[in-house]
Order: sequence, then structure tokens, then C-alpha cells
Amino acid sequence: PEPAGKHSVVPAPAYPAYAEVLVETGAKLEGEGIYTYGVPESLVSTLQVGSVVSVSFGRQPQLPGVVVETLAQLPESKQHLHLKPVQSLLQSEPVFPSTFTTYLRAIAAYYGCSLLSVYQTAMPKGVFQKLEPHFAWCPNTPMPISWETTFPQAQLAQNVQTLMALLQSAHPLALSLKQLKQRSALSTAFLKQAVAALVQGQWVQQTMAFSTPTSSQVASPDGL
Repeated sequence: PEPAGKHSVVPAPAYPAYAEVLVETGAKLEGEGIYTYGVPESLVSTLQVGSVVSVSFGRQPQLPGVVVETLAQLPESKQHLHLKPVQSLLQSEPVFPSTFTTYLRAIAAYYGCSLLSVYQTAMPKGVFQKLEPHFAWCPNTPMPISWETTFPQAQLAQNVQTLMALLQSAHPLALSLKQLKQRSALSTAFLKQAVAALVQGQWVQQTMAFSTPTSSQVASPDGL
């Protein structure tokens, strides 16, 4: 989106609340980075200043952002805008208290610098980690009687079976491609082929999440 929601699809009045979100877009232009998004009903009670959220931006379907202000309604100057929604809450605890925003605004005014640059300087490291696909077993989807029957190609059937065993052992954790590759020892091509087959069959669900730690912080299947 452009600042304040240009190039989006849902009329502003459709949302019960709104949020100003600091988004790491990679843009270097002065003044860019804080955008207005609609807050869907499902997030109204949990989203707050300092929340780390997932939003779409331009052609990028999911990027992390930090809520810097919440609005019960849009000011008159923004009533005509069309806004995209905040997609999800990525981190339950806010990265800074709501009172911190007042302090940062005072710094920006005192030094005559952009509010965006102050937020970027004050933000804890790691907030704008890269989002990447994670995969989790869908226990509600019936398993096939035989993977070999479902996937006649012997190599694919074997790889799918290997990944399913890993994901079932890790449940309810979701694993990244990097973690699956480390634990399965499959080549990247075979791994992606098997994951795609499992997602298509709805045995595995794909979500976007922050890059996850390995071994020391996420238990291996043997340790679960």
C-alpha cells in the first residue's frame, strides 16, 4: 500500500478500528514507513500499541510491522481512503509500552527528525526478522491408507512419508523449510516437492512466521 492505505481493496468504514503500523518495506525515502491499516473484529481486543503484526504491502503478501498508534475511527481527512487489514498478531507481548510513543514523538520534535527514523533507532533488534513459510501437521485431515498408492512415484512417496513423520512428531510446532531440510536430509528440490504435495492434499498447513531457531531452542523429534 501507499501511506494510509492507497492501492487496497476494503472501504475504511468496514473496520471496527484502525492502526498506524511501522512497516519495514526496504524503502529509503524520507517519510515512508508508517501506514494505516484496518483492524478486523477478531483482533480488536488483542491488538495494542507495540504489537508486532503481519501486514501486506504492495506485492509483498506478508511483512512484519509494529503498531505505533491505534484509532477508534479515522480522522475526516482519511475517511475516503481504502485500507488493507492487519492480517494477524505475530507476537503476543508488545515490544514497547504505549507511553513510549509519546516519548519518541517528543524526541522527533526536539531534534527535528522524522518520526520514522526515531522509531527505527529505538526499536528492539530482531523485531523486523524475515517472515518465512512454516509447516504444521493438520491432524483433522484423514491420512491416506498408503502413501505409495497416493503418490505412485516411489521417491516422492518416500519423501512425503519422511516429512509427515517429522511434522507429526513436532506437532503442534510448525517447522520451517530449513528445519525440515536439516532433519530430513532431503535435497532442496525433493523437500519442496514433498512439502507442496502435502500442502495440496491438506495434510499440512502452511503459515508465515518469524525465522525460527534450530536445535538448541526447538526440540528435535527425538526429544518431543
